[in-house]
Amino acid sequence: MTVYRVPEVRELGISTVVRRVMEQMKDCDMVYVSFDVDSMDPTVSVGTGTPVAGGFDESEAKQLLELFADAQLVRCMEFTEINPLLDKGGNAMGTTAFRLLQNTVYRLQERLSRRNLL
Repeated sequence: MTVYRVPEVRELGISTVVRRVMEQMKDCDMVYVSFDVDSMDPTVSVGTGTPVAGGFDESEAKQLLELFADAQLVRCMEFTEINPLLDKGGNAMGTTAFRLLQNTVYRLQERLSRRNLL
């Protein structure tokens, strides 16, 4: 697997990176996506152990997750490294992660609905 760091993702474009990743995975039966909230900027990802400056903002993470949710091979997703004990903003990271998860679930449901209608 090619590793794409956040600056590379921004330079290439999120859709290009997702397309390349899914191309690398084309011979798999299914793909499991693990989204680590540590990939998000500390201004967003305050309730996690190792946030990295310059990480994804919420809209970038949303787009990334939506594109993976649209991919036919993706069968499962998880969100990791959410730690409310480290969240100085109440439950800001949990709330952000829930918004992202909820949006991703809606996107998966749309994909499955389209597939079942065809």
